[in-house]
Amino acid sequence: MQQLPRHVVLRLPGTVYAKCLEKRCRQVIEPQLEEIQCGFHPGRSTTHQIFTLQQIFKKSWEYFKGVYVCFVDLEKTYNRVP
Repeated sequence: MQQLPRHVVLRLPGTVYAKCLEKRCRQVIEPQLEEIQCGFHPGRSTTHQIFTLQQIFKKSWEYFKGVYVCFVDLEKTYNRVP
């Protein structure tokens, strides 16, 4: 039987704990999220938000108003996004 590297054996309990904690947190948080929350949630996508943003840009051109948008790439910020 092959021995696992020490760092793999030590990392495994942390990974299992993180999955269990994430599952418990999702059970509490998911019902509290509003419909406007999208992405990274089961059954929700960003297509409606992209359409809405497109409409905002069209109206801003129509009324000569500026639009300020900030996009955050969470995958670059954190090791993983649930």
